[in-house]
Amino acid sequence: MPKASRDKGNRREREARQLLHDMGINARRTYSMQAAAGGSADLITENVVGQIAWEIKGCETLALTSWLRQLDRQREFHASASNILAFKQSRRPFMYMGFLDQLPSTIKVLNPFIADA
Repeated sequence: MPKASRDKGNRREREARQLLHDMGINARRTYSMQAAAGGSADLITENVVGQIAWEIKGCETLALTSWLRQLDRQREFHASASNILAFKQSRRPFMYMGFLDQLPSTIKVLNPFIADA
């Protein structure tokens, strides 16, 4: 992967982490090499009730088919976590999507962070 693409990806990961932090949601970045190996998430949100594995993308042209395949691999890697794809195009806010069957566990993980805000 070219350095410019890696740098943009790192910026988007930091930006997403900061947005979550500003909402009162704790998220930590994983090591880039670990995530690049395939399957591991870019960000992890966790507490005593569970975990959310975030895949972060920054791209002008959406590549949903490719991203969803990656999210499927991530779902296998983080089988007990909720898996969310968050993506951002320039001059647009982040958007996110996830698996509907994981919605209850996602809400359980996020609720303590939101309830404290």
